[in-house]
Amino acid sequence: MKITDVSVVVHERTLPVGMPLPPMEIAVLRIHTDDGVEGNTFISPPGPNVTEQILKHVKPLLLGRDPLDIGAIWHELWARRRGMHSTVQGYIDVALWDIAGKAAGLPIYPLQADDLYGYRRLKQQLSIPIMATEMTEGGVYALAPWLVQQATDFLRGDVVIKGGITGMMKIAHLAEAFQMNCELHDAYNALNNVATLHVAMAIRNCEYYEVLVIHPPGEYDTTHFSYGLTEPIEIDTMGNSHAPTRPGLGYDIDWDLINATQHGELR
Repeated sequence: MKITDVSVVVHERTLPVGMPLPPMEIAVLRIHTDDGVEGNTFISPPGPNVTEQILKHVKPLLLGRDPLDIGAIWHELWARRRGMHSTVQGYIDVALWDIAGKAAGLPIYPLQADDLYGYRRLKQQLSIPIMATEMTEGGVYALAPWLVQQATDFLRGDVVIKGGITGMMKIAHLAEAFQMNCELHDAYNALNNVATLHVAMAIRNCEYYEVLVIHPPGEYDTTHFSYGLTEPIEIDTMGNSHAPTRPGLGYDIDWDLINATQHGELR
């Protein structure tokens, strides 16, 4: 992805009736890319020095550059700060981060799953609890530093990503040793969800089990939740699922359904 253009759209904002001020100019900084992703921020008030410096001095530095090379661009602008208005670097940086978030399809703040240091700093600034470690790799052996560094308020996982029932039980016990809950995550299909359900039934430190149920708009049945099983996973009127009583996982595969559309069996 490359920066193809930089422009500033200036318009006049009429202030609310009763405010003893004249109309105020406000501008939109637009950084365009060849991928069609555009980064924006407001410049208020724009002023001739700011817009002129952005278009005459900063724009030539940006054209053809990778907009995700935010750190290098920031340092280049910092090196030129004595010749620029103090706000120019900030406006450019905000617009570049707008591009980065849009290109990733994520809010600017989503930390990477393994960003232990970032989560620790975020937790220090928040009064609400953080449930990290959903997608971290390494299973139980990667989670001890998260607890020691106080980077999360819960441990998190499912039997697919975290090493099966054995892996999840180890993670739950690790959390319990720190007086912490281990909240469970959807395991992507019916039998693995049943396996995670068994984990939930077996541990004392779990209050939530997130399950993703795909359904058409306006319909809220749990058919997908039980796909491939001979009987549905029952959810009662209170939203509770009860422990299976049959041996093993406690549910049978609907082989008639599977065999009707199978492509073959690999050996």
